[in-house]
Amino acid sequence: MHDPILITGPPRSGTSMTAGLIHFHGAWIGEAEGTRYPGSNTDLGTENPDFKMIIRDVLKKNGIYEWNVYPLPGKSVALYDFRRTVLNYVHTSGPWLIKTAGLLYYPDLWMDAFPKAKWVFPRRKLEDIILSFRRHPTMRKRKNIKGYVEALWARQGAIAESGTEHFFWVFPDRFMDSKKGKEHAQALIEFCGLRFDLDIFRNWINPNMWHGGAGKC
Repeated sequence: MHDPILITGPPRSGTSMTAGLIHFHGAWIGEAEGTRYPGSNTDLGTENPDFKMIIRDVLKKNGIYEWNVYPLPGKSVALYDFRRTVLNYVHTSGPWLIKTAGLLYYPDLWMDAFPKAKWVFPRRKLEDIILSFRRHPTMRKRKNIKGYVEALWARQGAIAESGTEHFFWVFPDRFMDSKKGKEHAQALIEFCGLRFDLDIFRNWINPNMWHGGAGKC
């Protein structure tokens, strides 16, 4: 069984775009949920509800009953075999991915359970993330967006500095660049242990669904 590809960062930073690119190159994603707000994101479901349920369960076991946690929680109290619990919901023998900001709530659990997991960290300019939050029907209601984003960034950085070699910084704005986009995407896909396909890249990356193009995401 492969250890997972873990795609995580602040909402509205290109995590869905990144997850879709990896998924279409062959990583299992399961019965993932699509957005309830057409036009605010890709129609592809990228967040698997089974894994979000596991994260919610950990939050509850640690006395936290809100999904959008801020300030972020500290180290988790592991109350069961976390690896086995996660793998019970994985229905593939090949590469698989999980995408959600919730991975950064208790990264210690994931790093202990899956030491060879490949961490993928999308990064986007803070001002663009905030603008995208404010355009979203529900996310615009959140308080202290800046603090939440910076806290998630700090968790990304802590994982990158933890000694693991299995992490990759993704800059989704580069995907829109006619010269750098292909190279950046290829480096990402190869980091994930998959074979890069230029046609998949061209068919999936849509500037009209991105802040840098005609879209409003």
